[in-house]
Amino acid sequence: MVTYHANLFQTQSLTLQNDLAQAITALHKLSQKLQDRAQGLIKGGTCPTVASITKQCKAMLSRPYMNSMMTYTVQKDHHDIPQLD
Repeated sequence: MVTYHANLFQTQSLTLQNDLAQAITALHKLSQKLQDRAQGLIKGGTCPTVASITKQCKAMLSRPYMNSMMTYTVQKDHHDIPQLD
């Protein structure tokens, strides 16, 4: 048996939209930091690895359904700095 409740549907839809917006924002910030490092704007600290960036992405997409809704690729560029696509 399946039932429909408008208020519950609306609340769940808003939650999903908020989770998606937060994930997009977090991934964009991470991508920007990696681009800044590749351009030489960030010089300090150790360079992140593909594994560490992948782990961060998984954490950002840990909310329900985010992994199935969003895809990402982490690859090293010609300077051996991971980039997020």
